[in-house]
Amino acid sequence: MTLSRFRPMTSALLVIAACVLFPNIIHAQLFSTATANQLQLDSLENVRYQALADTNVTESLHIVKMANLLSELYGDTLDFKIPGTIDTLSAISTLIKGTPGPGFSWSGKILGSDGGYVSFIDFDSIWVGFIHSKYGYHELVHAKDSFNYLIKRKPINGSCGMPENVDSTGSGPNECEYGLEFNLYNECPGVVTVLLAITPKARVWIEGNNDNVPHFVSTAESIVNLALANSDIPNKEVRFLWIDKEIDDFSDNPPDIDADKDNLKNWLEADKDTAKADIAVLVTNQGYFQATGAVMEILPPADSAFALVEVNAANTKFSLAHELGHI
Repeated sequence: MTLSRFRPMTSALLVIAACVLFPNIIHAQLFSTATANQLQLDSLENVRYQALADTNVTESLHIVKMANLLSELYGDTLDFKIPGTIDTLSAISTLIKGTPGPGFSWSGKILGSDGGYVSFIDFDSIWVGFIHSKYGYHELVHAKDSFNYLIKRKPINGSCGMPENVDSTGSGPNECEYGLEFNLYNECPGVVTVLLAITPKARVWIEGNNDNVPHFVSTAESIVNLALANSDIPNKEVRFLWIDKEIDDFSDNPPDIDADKDNLKNWLEADKDTAKADIAVLVTNQGYFQATGAVMEILPPADSAFALVEVNAANTKFSLAHELGHI
C-alpha cells in the first residue's frame, strides 16, 4: 500500500544540524551537466531538442544527469544548485510518498526568505519533476537514456511568480487540526481521485514539451499534492487517473472558456462515473483569452465537480492546483 507522510520539523532540524557537522553525508551533486553531442540524438529526437531549445519559448535549457535520490543519502534535506545559477538551494522534505522504486517521490519546501518548492518523481528509473525557486520555474523532463532536460520556459501571458505564503504551514480544516509539526497527518486523511481527460491538442502539446503523458500526469499529481500539503488542507491527497478525450463542440471564434466550462458535465460525466472519480478535469489547448482554467462551480456538490485547465499552464503556472482548490 502506498502511504504519504509528513516528517516532523524536529527531525528535519536534526538533519539540518547533521548537514553542518557531516556535510559529506547529506550534500552531493544533484545535477551534472552534459552536451547535446553526448545524447547522440537521432533525427526525430533532434527535432524535439531544437523545439525545446527555441529561444522564443525557452529561457534556458540544460542537459543534465540527476543523482539517484534513493542512493545518495539525502534523507530529509536536499542541497542542490540549478545549472547556470549561483546560490546553493536547500530544501526540507514535507511529503515523501511511496517506497523506493517507480512512483517514489521526494517533495519539499526550499528554505530561506525567498522560499519555493521542489519535487522529483522516480518514473520507471527516470527522474522527472520541477523546481520552483527564486530563479523561476524549472521542469525536469526526460531526454534520452539517463539524460534529462532541465527547462526554464518563458512566462505565458505574464510572469510566473512565486506562490504567496510559501512558508505557511496551514492549520487544517476545523474538524482535523494540525500543529506546526504535522504530527497528526493521516489521522483523518482524504484521498481524492481526479480524472484528467486530455484532448488531442493537449496531448500534442504534452508530447512536444514534456516527453509523454504519464510524465506530465505524474508531475501534475506531485505539484497538486505539494500545494495541498502547504495549504490549509494538508490532510487531503489527490490520486490522478487519465484518459484521452476528444471534444467535437468546443466554442470558437474566439474560444470562450465560460461557455465551455458550462458543458463540462455533459462532456465528462459518463467518464467520471466510469472511473469512479471524485473530480473530472478537462485538459485543453484551446488558447482561451479570459483565463487558463475554470470550474463549473466553487465548492460544488459531487455531481458538479468538474474543471477545465489549459495544458500550458496546468503545471508551470499551478493552474491545475488552483482550480482543484476551488472544488
